[in-house]
Amino acid sequence: MSFIVQVTDIALPSDAAQRQKLVSRIIEEFHASDGEPSAKFAQLYQQLVAQYPCLSSYKDGTDECVWGDAPLINNFGQRIAILDIVQNEEQVLASVLKLAGDLGLKVIETQSDTVYFPNTPETQSFIVSHEKPVLKEEPLTERSVLHFIVERLMPILEPAGFTWKNREKWAIRTADYGTQCVWLGVEKKRDMFVLYITARFDIPSVCEVAKLITGDSSETGWIGCNYLFFTGQHTPPKVSRLEDLVQTTEIIEVLVKEKILPFFETTLSMITLNSSVNNSEKCKFYLSNFLVQAMSLAYLAQPARIQETADIYRGYVKFRNYPEENIMRINQLVNRLIDLNPTL
Repeated sequence: MSFIVQVTDIALPSDAAQRQKLVSRIIEEFHASDGEPSAKFAQLYQQLVAQYPCLSSYKDGTDECVWGDAPLINNFGQRIAILDIVQNEEQVLASVLKLAGDLGLKVIETQSDTVYFPNTPETQSFIVSHEKPVLKEEPLTERSVLHFIVERLMPILEPAGFTWKNREKWAIRTADYGTQCVWLGVEKKRDMFVLYITARFDIPSVCEVAKLITGDSSETGWIGCNYLFFTGQHTPPKVSRLEDLVQTTEIIEVLVKEKILPFFETTLSMITLNSSVNNSEKCKFYLSNFLVQAMSLAYLAQPARIQETADIYRGYVKFRNYPEENIMRINQLVNRLIDLNPTL
């Protein structure tokens, strides 16, 4: 449901009917004009989108935007601005009142036909009661950053069956093949904190096969899908201040809800996990760090197609013009897997 707020610099009659008639005329003039917003309204626009970005600036996750249409600048004219607020209505209205009041502008909340004049006790009372709380800025540490993120992911992950192991790093649940985990990491680099999030699959049977084909007793059976896997962004998020951490954590929450959890739900069996890992689109994420585990997974899930899976990796190596030694490594792994099952 839309929540319409009008901001204006015109003198408003005290009579409601006269006021509505005057505002309607100003709105008609605004819609009939192609002019740019006045300096005062342009300033209000810039200040508002600094707090609440325009809908057009969202590539994904548009449900987060508080504005109902875009581009928002089109709603600002010479004498009036018309704002369609679709969520966090009272909090956003408090911001509008505060910024508009500093510019000497009046605000009309159309649902109740309430007029807020600049800096009146009634207006100030509404702002104080509903404005976004100011967060106390304290020096961040690796532990405090990690704890902040964990606290906000708990309500998302725990209803999905995840429990926290070591509380600060692992959210884990069981699957047919082993466990699914969300791993969090924070690393301080100079004045920044780098945030890491990985969807991890721990598969004991893959571990056993990996040890057999490499002869290395220290081989593991886990496969990880990192921030790049889910977002396409090569650089993990970084924060330096509490405000950055709040905004970045909101992005991580959306990532977990819309990307990581659905990915976990579609990889509950070894066959579906194998299909999600060993394909031409995703193989690039495993070639360097998880090739042994990926090939071991393919061997366990669909042994008769082990050569077909190997061809996916061979094809990517050739496409990227990587050194021939990568092909030799793949062939060596396939041969050792075939040695485990000569019927392949």
